[in-house]
Amino acid sequence: KSTATARVERSLAYSSTAIVFEMKKVIPMAVPTAIENAALAKLTYGGSPKSRLEFRKLGLAKWLDDQLDPKKAEDPWVTATLKNFKALNLDQVTLQNTFPYSVRSGLVADELAMTTLFRRLYSTRQLYENLVEFFQDYVPVPLFSDSIKRMSYDKTAIRAHVLGTYPELLYATAMHPAMLNFLSGYANTKEHPNENYGRELLELFTVTTATPYTQDDVVNAARVFSGISWRDDQFITTAWTGNHWSGPVKVLGWSDPNPGNSPEAIFATARSLVNYLALLPETAKAFSTRMARRFVADTPSDALVAAMSKTYLATSGSIPAVVKTMANHKDFVASIGKKLKRPTEHLISTMRALDVKLDGSINYGDATRDDYFHDSNLSWFYWYAIQQGHSPFNWPTPDGFPDTEAAWTTMSAQVLRWKNGAEIAGYGQLFQVPDYAVLFKGVKNDWNSIVDAASMLLMGRKLPAAQKAKIIAAAQVSDAAYATNKLLGRAHAVTVLIVSTEDWNRR
Repeated sequence: KSTATARVERSLAYSSTAIVFEMKKVIPMAVPTAIENAALAKLTYGGSPKSRLEFRKLGLAKWLDDQLDPKKAEDPWVTATLKNFKALNLDQVTLQNTFPYSVRSGLVADELAMTTLFRRLYSTRQLYENLVEFFQDYVPVPLFSDSIKRMSYDKTAIRAHVLGTYPELLYATAMHPAMLNFLSGYANTKEHPNENYGRELLELFTVTTATPYTQDDVVNAARVFSGISWRDDQFITTAWTGNHWSGPVKVLGWSDPNPGNSPEAIFATARSLVNYLALLPETAKAFSTRMARRFVADTPSDALVAAMSKTYLATSGSIPAVVKTMANHKDFVASIGKKLKRPTEHLISTMRALDVKLDGSINYGDATRDDYFHDSNLSWFYWYAIQQGHSPFNWPTPDGFPDTEAAWTTMSAQVLRWKNGAEIAGYGQLFQVPDYAVLFKGVKNDWNSIVDAASMLLMGRKLPAAQKAKIIAAAQVSDAAYATNKLLGRAHAVTVLIVSTEDWNRR
């Protein structure tokens, strides 16, 4: 027998001898509602035994209120674990002067990426984490641009504003040193205007190319932001009047005298432009389209986009209000299975469905070693994301990671999904073997019952008869390999096959 097979059998034998089961870990075999399946598949990183119980207790409306509550408490273990990551808890000035980050800034990038994946996997604030990722792609700053600034950008520009309004978030990102660094705001002066941010503000962050803005609009937007930079000693954004282009400016119907005679005046003009653009009907439509494309379907319906846009304008860009409109629209439930999971979503959703933990320590690093994260399985988890081209904040251009199916459907990408799914279900060394004794407690030891239980566990629904028959035929080949416990061995084999299906690729 292979080492992997022996390892699984040992785990199954141990599980089958357990006398006491924690009933709170067992998913009730009640049939999930369509809205439960849609909400957990699309607004979280995948349903888990605990999250299904919570959703059934609250229902959609209260669940949304809970998930969108800025004061919602995080899981205590998650909070305690995150406190151990030193870079995550230092301000920019302290961080750049603290060993080993002062000499190895790449460690800051690694900590940010790994703790981001950790939050997506274990956080009880699942919708919040999904929105954080959405806006990291909407107004992105790549990790490589400046990791110390990028760490602060995550905390103060994105996470601090995702449950507020889009105009507030957009202005916070525009003024942050990380964005000023990435899109060359520091090089935007009255003598040498740099159009990078002004162009992206129109093309990607607000009205988009669907609105016929002109080169003059881009130039005037660049003039508004000229002279805005940061102080290296304190990482504080400031405005230099000597570098600011002063005089009247016009952008898509907005105008301002733009005196530029003080930092306060420069910031006021910039805020006025951002607010104006962010609250245009064209931006409401672009914003709603992009959110619906992220959470509903690659090509969302006009009716859904119109409903979300109406809410956006009525609430001055309230992000939670638009999310609720989207989740309550008929298209939301009808779209189940229409979105392909991106690579890290596939990885994390498999772990969450099977209540799998990383098999080893989650270390925050040891400065005395060359390999800082030497024995932390969180670093290997990060490597899985890197392998698949979907590690956090690693898209190099300001349009963010692709969010349509075509970008993620190569054969090599699918092979990695099959490999990762099989390892999570019980073949690999990085993950603990799922506790099939708990997950399949009370299930009859026949193939139909086992496949039904596994598909309900993973997807909240039973598979069609023809697909079930194929799963059973393939699983029966390995039936003799698991002599320790037929039920648990079959559950393991069936689960490996289901997480390899097209259905499991989709949200």
